[in-house]
Amino acid sequence: MNREIQITLCVVISMMCSEPVSSQQLYTLKTKLGDVMGIRKTVNNGSTNVFSFLNIPYAKPPIGDLRFAKPEPFGKWNGTLNATKLGKACIQPPDPFNQSILHELSEDCLQLNIYVPNNVSSGVKRSVMVWIHGGAYIYGSGTLYNGTMLAARGDVVVVTINYRLGVFGFLSYNETIARGNYGLWDQILALKWVQENIEDYSGDPTSVTIFGESAGGFSVSLLSLIPSNKRLFHRVIAESGVSDSFFSLSVHAKITSITLGDALGCVYDPLTRNFKTVLFCIRSKSAEEILNVLDKVGIYFLSSLTTEIPFAPVIDGELFNDFPSKVLANDLSDELAFFKSLDMIIGNCNMEGSLYLGMTPQEQEKYHINITAGIPQDFFCEKFIPALVGTYFDHNSKVSEAICKEYKVDNDPDEQSRQVLQMYTDMFFISPTFTSLFAHSGGKAYQSTYQYVFTNKTPLPYGAPRPPWYRGAGHASELVFLFGIEDLHYRNIPVKPEEFQLSYVMKDLWVNFAKTGKPSQPGLPEWPQFDPTNQFYLQLNSNNLTASKSYEPRRMKFWLNTIPNIINNNI
Repeated sequence: MNREIQITLCVVISMMCSEPVSSQQLYTLKTKLGDVMGIRKTVNNGSTNVFSFLNIPYAKPPIGDLRFAKPEPFGKWNGTLNATKLGKACIQPPDPFNQSILHELSEDCLQLNIYVPNNVSSGVKRSVMVWIHGGAYIYGSGTLYNGTMLAARGDVVVVTINYRLGVFGFLSYNETIARGNYGLWDQILALKWVQENIEDYSGDPTSVTIFGESAGGFSVSLLSLIPSNKRLFHRVIAESGVSDSFFSLSVHAKITSITLGDALGCVYDPLTRNFKTVLFCIRSKSAEEILNVLDKVGIYFLSSLTTEIPFAPVIDGELFNDFPSKVLANDLSDELAFFKSLDMIIGNCNMEGSLYLGMTPQEQEKYHINITAGIPQDFFCEKFIPALVGTYFDHNSKVSEAICKEYKVDNDPDEQSRQVLQMYTDMFFISPTFTSLFAHSGGKAYQSTYQYVFTNKTPLPYGAPRPPWYRGAGHASELVFLFGIEDLHYRNIPVKPEEFQLSYVMKDLWVNFAKTGKPSQPGLPEWPQFDPTNQFYLQLNSNNLTASKSYEPRRMKFWLNTIPNIINNNI
């Protein structure tokens, strides 16, 4: 799984770091936190100014006693802040695929970037779109997503943020001394910064949309279940990730955190429960030491079969008191009430299971398979499914049998391979999307609800070739249509006119939603609201931009009805 994420970051995101610029000059803005010097660029063939203010600190460096602790506001700066260059990405595992794109890594990384179109004036208030990046809570950076063209196209203020990743963002002992969720606390503090300061950048703090993809989708969806976040944001776009996914939270963060400490020589004693001593010890280690140890014990933390994310948000008794599935199903929960008070777009690529193509050569050798040639039925039913069911369904053999029966294909190895990825897509992404959609749109008190399914092939060449049997729009395929497609021809990557048009339509839909809560307007595809009966969704494809009803009803019935009935012994 993680290799595919790295490839996605390397190839997809690398196209997002610049845009064609005809001219640029320095620009200094007075703000309540101090003067800030950014850059004014002209884009769209010189017709639009976009002001970028980069590497603005919203929190103190999370080092020393602030490592594995809630972030603290940075506050004012001295003199004029130089905001003309991107800052450093948060510490993450070294990787040959993405090191050439990411700027220097540092624990001192809690910064944000602001893109303002046309003019910066306190008399103008534009809707604000805050992007939270993905990468399995392990990889990525807000610096990789250039908001220039989205801001210019939509006349909105675009903000991209960094938050702590991996063990630095999500170490947890489930104890007061280290509850975890530091990466989410970073996101919350960044949103508070936006509320308090975005007016200086011509943003409207009463019209804030948070949007994100993959772990960013998990994040925005989780933030929507925290009632204390009320008024920090008003609309949500969750791309390829919702709170109810098995991937959104970790149930093993405590044991992985203890194991990491032991490997660092910061040994946990279960008799004395010396968490404070262990935490002090880990804080004394350098980031390099921690990453080196993580690399050595990496097999323990992430298995290709169980596909768990080792360090992720947890139920901490503070931000979260129960699992998303529980609070979404509770009509009286404060979490559901807040969730339903927000306008919501939730969607997926139709082959999110492309992530599974990241199985390493060593893992393929271990299980005697070759993914390029195909994924055999015996491996699927006898190895892969039991491993997943063991992790997520308490080794229920009837669940294993049902999944195998639903997705096995006889006498067609290519279609069997595709169905393996389809099962991964449905289990981890599409079916939880429907759970969130039903929870948001059901009952009486709710805001607007929209679903999309992205089915367009990306114009980007992937770092590793897709197997010949592969079909569909893989995980993260939509990203380049929102960020960076304008720059591809400068890199000798051909983009078809209809792909540019799809990009423009998607930007317009996203921006309209951020401004009004409704994505459609004259000249754009009609996008009916999702409701539990009709289940409308919009297909996003350069050859098909039409609304339909009930995406894959048979497969969704299997995951949302059949499997729960098996677990509850009704079958």
